[in-house]
Amino acid sequence: MLNSINSSLVSLQGAAESLATDDVFSIVNASSDASSRVSVDASNEAAAGNFSVEVLELAKARRLSSRSFSTLSDPLNLSGEFVVNGKGVEVDTSDDLLEIRDKINDADAGVTAQLLTVSSGDSRLILTADEVGSNGFSIQDASTTNVLQGLGFTSSGTDIKNAFSNGVRSAQFLAADQSISELLSLSSPPAGTITVGDAEVSVDLSNDSLEAIRDKINDAAPEGVTASISSSDVDGITRYQLEVNGTTSFVDDGGVLESLGVLANGGSLAEAITSGAESDAFISSSTALGSLMGLASGPSGTV
Repeated sequence: MLNSINSSLVSLQGAAESLATDDVFSIVNASSDASSRVSVDASNEAAAGNFSVEVLELAKARRLSSRSFSTLSDPLNLSGEFVVNGKGVEVDTSDDLLEIRDKINDADAGVTAQLLTVSSGDSRLILTADEVGSNGFSIQDASTTNVLQGLGFTSSGTDIKNAFSNGVRSAQFLAADQSISELLSLSSPPAGTITVGDAEVSVDLSNDSLEAIRDKINDAAPEGVTASISSSDVDGITRYQLEVNGTTSFVDDGGVLESLGVLANGGSLAEAITSGAESDAFISSSTALGSLMGLASGPSGTV
């Protein structure tokens, strides 16, 4: 009898303890009328109500355009390498726009290259990120011949690409102890004597890793400057960056710093594609807008 009473008391105690939590009496549910597009969740402190979501602008994939070329099939007489999203692309002097397009697509770098003929004698190479967003892809020269500038993707001059307070970071790499040439799949990696702060540092990307470059900078001992390696883990993948703290003064040589992602070429002719404006869609490009829109008296003026 006593055992039965004791067992009942223990059960009662357990039930009473479960009722002592706020969650039992403050259950809040949230639901979405368009769960495939918008998911919702609510805590116990959420107030009751109905809410609407308004989409003001859809994200777009980043797009870059080359300069205008008169033909698709004539050799461009450009040679060298550039890097798209960490993948090296080598261009030969005999390559035309068609071949460069194919080489970019074959690199499988998360970028699609297409050719656009605007009019007779005006053809362009268009790069579009496979993922939407303003940072859809990165692109930089990896040789002294400035292939990207020749294609019209960039203009002359360089700027700091990844700056932080009194310092810079390189691009992200999948290893810190492998040569940059191997990581970027470069067949002719740049080499040169770069200037970091007030010191010169000889770097050869065919052999040097991030760790080797870090050590070379620290051995050169620029005044007030230290170099280190940082790492971050995203979706189970560890990526490494060279960090140079204490200066934002750099001079490139042979495209070494640009290949590392420390410096970026100073401009792009293609930003108008993402920052410009689009008209409404029409069913014809050759019919007068007044007729297409059914206007009895179409407006005119100087814009």
